[in-house]
Amino acid sequence: EPFPPAFLAALQRLIPCDSVTFCELDRIAERELVVTTTPDVPDSGEAHLDYWQARHDHPICHYHETTGDWRAYRLSDFVEMRPFRAGRIYAEWFRPLGVQCLITVGLDAPLSHTKVFLLARSGDRDFDASDCLLLDVLRPYFAMRYEAARSRRHGLDEGGLCSALTRREREVLLLVGVLRDHVELVR
Repeated sequence: EPFPPAFLAALQRLIPCDSVTFCELDRIAERELVVTTTPDVPDSGEAHLDYWQARHDHPICHYHETTGDWRAYRLSDFVEMRPFRAGRIYAEWFRPLGVQCLITVGLDAPLSHTKVFLLARSGDRDFDASDCLLLDVLRPYFAMRYEAARSRRHGLDEGGLCSALTRREREVLLLVGVLRDHVELVR
């Protein structure tokens, strides 16, 4: 598993939010291949729509499907929140899940097999441009971690993730965390 709950919890600390989900989907067969969420909240069954019903009306999913652009985007980048909260997808998908604000970032992939992180907040405090920037900086490391896990599954890498990162890449990752802490102090 490339992104276990402990990894998602670390991402949640880096970008404060209520939950982080990694979702890997086979869009052709409409199957969830991997869905890992932290904190692990049992499905309440309250949402009236499942993902396959909601995806066509989901502004970020629509953008991904029409552009293939997997960079970090906030829900508020695509819609005005007040009218959005009066609509069907909010009433039947976002509200039952307690999601007020959402940011997603994906790994480069064909639309048939997507790999996306979703960070959600229940309050009115939206994610900001620095959150998008940080996720975009981390995208190559997410991709390397995914590929390292894939290689291990297929017996191609005995060294694990650390062997996939150079010393300089580990230093950059550490600096990104330090920089994020400083940005939080300035706020």
